[in-house]
Amino acid sequence: MLAPAKNMAQMQQIIFNDYVDATLTALFMAVVLAMLVFGIHVIRKSLAVKWATAKEVPAIYRQEGANG
Repeated sequence: MLAPAKNMAQMQQIIFNDYVDATLTALFMAVVLAMLVFGIHVIRKSLAVKWATAKEVPAIYRQEGANG
């Protein structure tokens, strides 16, 4: 809990901090919302394709042992 402001300067600082908190919250909410929208878009786009889109290369095995 925040103690009550003792003077006008402290109250102005509290109000400013509240505005900063609200702005940062809105910014991060916008980031999360954008990630959600773009994620859903990519998922829907990938589900619409009926063929495999992965292009794997053949495995290349090393000749020497795991110890080098």
